[in-house]
Amino acid sequence: MKKILFADSHYFDEYYMLGQRQYALQFSKNNWDTAFITNPLSIFNIFLGNNKRRIIDRLHNHFRGGTISKDNLWYYIPFTLIPFHNNTIFDKKWFLDNYYRFTIPPVTTILKKSGFSSIDILWIGTPHQKFLKDIIKYKCCVFRLADNTKEFKKSGNTLLKAQEEMLQSADIILVTSMVLLDELRNDYPDKEFIYCPNGVDSSNFLRSQYNIPEEYLRIKNPIALYIGAIEEWFDLQLVSDLAKRCPKVNFVIIGVDKYEKMKKFSLIKNIFYLGPKQYHDIPNYIYYCDCGIIPFNNSKLVQSVSPIKMYEFFILGKPVVSKRWKELSLLNSPCYLANDLQDFVGILNDRNIFSIDSTRLINYAQKNTWEDRYLKIITTLQDKGFI
Repeated sequence: MKKILFADSHYFDEYYMLGQRQYALQFSKNNWDTAFITNPLSIFNIFLGNNKRRIIDRLHNHFRGGTISKDNLWYYIPFTLIPFHNNTIFDKKWFLDNYYRFTIPPVTTILKKSGFSSIDILWIGTPHQKFLKDIIKYKCCVFRLADNTKEFKKSGNTLLKAQEEMLQSADIILVTSMVLLDELRNDYPDKEFIYCPNGVDSSNFLRSQYNIPEEYLRIKNPIALYIGAIEEWFDLQLVSDLAKRCPKVNFVIIGVDKYEKMKKFSLIKNIFYLGPKQYHDIPNYIYYCDCGIIPFNNSKLVQSVSPIKMYEFFILGKPVVSKRWKELSLLNSPCYLANDLQDFVGILNDRNIFSIDSTRLINYAQKNTWEDRYLKIITTLQDKGFI
């Protein structure tokens, strides 16, 4: 059985189901021996982390030596005594290069015991984990760049330099955005790139029965739904203005609000913040809404975003209204694109959007599944002789 090890900054048990985890599940479903390792826990997480329940669960994973998921995938969270940490005194190259040496028990020992010290594919999604290239044997290193990392506010010089090292040393670079791909090809003309935008997990979203969420019983239609993190790309002012200009539309927001930004909407009667929801439950919220919204800002970070949620709304036949950005325009999708607040308001106030023929939306999503992305990657790996 072929082996693949995924390394990512996002924990495997997080609410949102991002690309790295989707790919890991695809490889596991296709009979690869699959492992998923994340950034380590440290004393910072234990004492400064907001969600104590989640931290306890992750410590349990660590002390058990990892967890086998229902998909027969092994995932593990290391613990280190000396971490690398952005924007602190630990934000130095030495800490990034050496924190793994202070993991307890040694991450090298854990990988060896689990049978992942010698593998076919090493798949890295964050420069935090570049040390893996030095401690295990592999036939091919894939580096997946899901965002324009240099535009994140929290990205420091140490991580950006480490990312440059990964871009130079990886055998294959997987990119989710045409905008980002063009930029990288100019900087790294000799590298092998694969363009693979995000997709949809049809097995999670298509089901015989959907249950109306309890919260929806007190919210009248039409419902415009946003699902995703409340982070630096989320346009709070736009959402506030939309709610005021579209008083007959109820805006439902689902996602992690790490910095409690949604508190400012507590007095707006047609904005409902429901907090984060489990991935398995998300289809119910989409099925009983009227449309999806993507209220992002116009930052450089957003211009190269590949929108996962757009595909998830489409697979259930729900229209999506989004602020226009460069990558989204290039996708040629049936998404309604708004240039500004006035456009957004005009689309939402036009009731025809809620009675749109869903066939085109569903067809578009069915051509953009994670299964399709997996097959494209496997074909490339085979053509290059890595598997």
